[in-house]
Amino acid sequence: IYNSAPRGRRSNDGWQWIEDGNFYQLMGTYGGAVSATMQWMALAGEDEGYYIASHDKTFSPKILFIKYHEDTNALGASIAYMLACLPGQTAKMPSTTCIHYTGDWHAAADIYRAWFDTTDIKPIDSPSWVKDCSGWFLNILRQQNGQKMWDYSEISGNMTKIADDHGLDVIGLFGWTAAGHDRFYPEYNASDEMGGEKALREGIAGAHKAGKKVIIYYNGQLMHVDSTEFWHKTGKDIAVIDKNGKYQCEYHTKFKTSPTYLHGKACMHTDFWKNYLLD
Repeated sequence: IYNSAPRGRRSNDGWQWIEDGNFYQLMGTYGGAVSATMQWMALAGEDEGYYIASHDKTFSPKILFIKYHEDTNALGASIAYMLACLPGQTAKMPSTTCIHYTGDWHAAADIYRAWFDTTDIKPIDSPSWVKDCSGWFLNILRQQNGQKMWDYSEISGNMTKIADDHGLDVIGLFGWTAAGHDRFYPEYNASDEMGGEKALREGIAGAHKAGKKVIIYYNGQLMHVDSTEFWHKTGKDIAVIDKNGKYQCEYHTKFKTSPTYLHGKACMHTDFWKNYLLD
């Protein structure tokens, strides 16, 4: 983090200095958000700095803060812990670790890595086809507005040929369901109009035979509100709600001529939802 906070300028990591009273503030959320993928930060100089981290082996959500006081030219750092528990239970506050280190920011990263290596989490060794794939040929078989773009038989035909022509070894199938892309989640049913389930399976098998890998997209959290039997039967009862009891939703519209589709968010912690995705 640079020891400066000019108005409106972003720091080198993409966070934005926000004026808050008599100081400026940087903020990054950890726990699924893109602004902080690890639970540490550093006030980093060229030759030394301060490492501020949470060595929290539960990897619970938290917010990292850097504050800059313009009047005193001072920097400060803090971590806010977002605790949650059921009535009658207690939650333990994770500890915060602060270490003065010598060297550039890599020395701070080494401290976190050394701690991380003491946890039970081990890196996943991706298969070689993931590491070395030349690229994806991404296809939407049916658009959100219902427009059909491909039949299943073309997966092993034209799709594979186009992928070959462009040197791509992975075929991505979006909008492969009867409903189309970003519509009626999480009801994933093959489309009779595009050839039915048998043709879908045969198309994928043909692409495999031609040396292609095939990725079938499904969404890991969204549930189409109102328009699906799943929502009325189950979805509304496992959906994320705010403190006022309102559903947390996302809106996805791909065409101005189509209605705005409302999606609720399934609670990722429920066993039912996890098992449903696996099924």
